[in-house]
Amino acid sequence: MRKLLHYLILITILSGILLAGCNQEPAQETTGDMENNGPYADIEDGLVGETKALAQQMAEFAESEEIMLYTTDADIAENISAFASAVLQCNEPLSATRYIVDRNSISQNPSGGAMSHEEILSYCAQLYPSMINQRSSVAAMTAASILNIETAYPLPADFTGIQIIELRYTPDVGVFAVYTETENGTVQCEVSPLLGKIEENDSFVNIASSGNIGISFQSDVSNCDPTVSCSILECERNRDANIFSSENPEVAIAQATVRLVGKRASIASLGIIDGLEALSEYCLSCQYTNNAPTSAIIYPTDNLHELYGLDKSLVDDNTPFKENLVLICPHYLCGRFGNVEMLASQSIMGVTTSFQTDRSIESAVVWLIYEDENDISAGMVSILPVSSDCVLVHAAPLWNLPVAAEVLAFYETGEPINKYYKAMNNWLASGEYVEIQQK
Repeated sequence: MRKLLHYLILITILSGILLAGCNQEPAQETTGDMENNGPYADIEDGLVGETKALAQQMAEFAESEEIMLYTTDADIAENISAFASAVLQCNEPLSATRYIVDRNSISQNPSGGAMSHEEILSYCAQLYPSMINQRSSVAAMTAASILNIETAYPLPADFTGIQIIELRYTPDVGVFAVYTETENGTVQCEVSPLLGKIEENDSFVNIASSGNIGISFQSDVSNCDPTVSCSILECERNRDANIFSSENPEVAIAQATVRLVGKRASIASLGIIDGLEALSEYCLSCQYTNNAPTSAIIYPTDNLHELYGLDKSLVDDNTPFKENLVLICPHYLCGRFGNVEMLASQSIMGVTTSFQTDRSIESAVVWLIYEDENDISAGMVSILPVSSDCVLVHAAPLWNLPVAAEVLAFYETGEPINKYYKAMNNWLASGEYVEIQQK
């Protein structure tokens, strides 16, 4: 449900539709890449230093005028301000703790193979900040959701599995960063504020071993030096990691990510949405994304502000907000063209991953078109570069809504798209059509 909360905020701001989302993204790399023969940072120091840099970024965003785009609620604003003050006024965190999650501490995969142990463990670990913040107040949980950051890095040589850094700036304010190794040669990171005092019974180790965040698992724990200032990008890279290479990387990355949506389609049988038949039906129907798409449409992102009805000046100098517009595009479009059950199902079936690439890739929104007899469905993918050779990617289904057939008809026959508002019609017609399978 935490991901759904992200979506419940920003789209409401943008257009007044029912559901929304808002992950903040790093404006740039924290540090540059090291020379191949230069000194490298220790992985523990790199993770602590990177988490401190992300906490600083969250705090600076919390103090900026742009935060008013997300909320004017006094209680939420108070929690945001308290976080910013604690981080910015402390020269260094009071403490830094590293957790290395033991993937072998769960006896079986509760997803039945739909997701890997790493995916399940990472998902459950990421629920911990929401549990702590929710115990403080709904305002604290919402404030943390607004400040949450998700990003990715090339895989360091000595990083494996899931590693977590918890920083405490005051007894009531901290951050919790979950770093997860992916199969794509990257480390994916999600970092959230911790708003509220954490008693011993509520420590991550105790909550994880109790099973209160989905499943029971164990972690090795160590205290770290909270004063280090290096970055994960200063650690030695894993030279054997997968590096994504393709003549058409946007389409290839989109296909690889949407396949994960199909792989996750059996999640509806896990009991997560037990009793909600409509959601289960939509989730299970996402298996169409296991098929091969017939074509793709690559959309530019520099005109997304027009799609959302925003003034250009609002996003030109606001990189995190501008990048949010890219990541939430699948959910915005589902909200426009679909129904509440579809949008809620998207929040369950949506997949975020990352890739290390052999070249710089521009941000893009890609539609993959699937044709099955008379059904024309789509999968939507947002691609966001977070460094010169690493991209963060989010994919979600669109199903066989009429807009998928209308868009395909435009690119194949030139039939105009004119049934929506002007900015939407223009954006749907602004893409680059790529044929994947010859018909």
